[in-house]
Amino acid sequence: ILPFGCLILPFIFIPVALLLISSVMFSSPTVLWKPFVHHWLFSHVRKYFRFSYLYEQHLDPNTHYVICHYPHGVFPLGPLVAATIVENIFPGLTVFGISADNVFKIPLYRHVFSWLGAQPATADNFKQLLQKASCGVVVGGLAEMYMQYDDHEEILLKSRKGFIRVAVETGSPLVPVYYFGNSRILSFGPRFLQSVSRKLRFSLGVIYGRWFLPLPYRVPLFMVVGTPVPVEKVVKSDPKFEETVDKVHQQFIESLMNLYDRHKATYGWENVPLVIK
Repeated sequence: ILPFGCLILPFIFIPVALLLISSVMFSSPTVLWKPFVHHWLFSHVRKYFRFSYLYEQHLDPNTHYVICHYPHGVFPLGPLVAATIVENIFPGLTVFGISADNVFKIPLYRHVFSWLGAQPATADNFKQLLQKASCGVVVGGLAEMYMQYDDHEEILLKSRKGFIRVAVETGSPLVPVYYFGNSRILSFGPRFLQSVSRKLRFSLGVIYGRWFLPLPYRVPLFMVVGTPVPVEKVVKSDPKFEETVDKVHQQFIESLMNLYDRHKATYGWENVPLVIK
């Protein structure tokens, strides 16, 4: 497609081809590249989604948190938009993102995610980053791509404990974050491919938005940041480690559900319940 496009529409396809080639040839760039994060383009993105945020408690800049973002939706645009003004949302905190390893194998994607402060989501990398900064993680991941419903919100959390284990090992408080509207920004389907996708461990389908193009719907994004859930530090070899993980996991589920219920009316979703699976 690219060679043909370069002949027909060179002013469009040649820059795209050069960008893709350069992203393959050169290694991932600097993590948290400030000139990129502060680019004027992102101010227009925030205006497009009428992005707003609210936090229930100021976070201690001397504490390293695990900031847990929900929902992933078809694409985690909420967390990415928030990353462009993270210094305003979390003043005094340095926040790195944790993203799936596969993202950093895709040309151009790895550059964009790195510039926004994301790094591969390995357990060792996660724990090392928490020694020097806070970390943001979109817990539900790609498995939530099919969880799009008109009458309720649905997220995946009950089977997700990896981030809890890292938090317990490091003693890092968990911060629940919910993005109202993120699940309605894009559509993904057809839904009958969900069972096949699970077997292949790869999401099959078509992403579309306005005019059936991959252009996000203009849905308001409202980010709410909850009160941190304290976490007792327990080494992995301790017999009570798994018990502590289960306890903290349940506390986080309750905290996230309560956060959603407290603020859904502000977004106009009084009758839109949250279902946690």
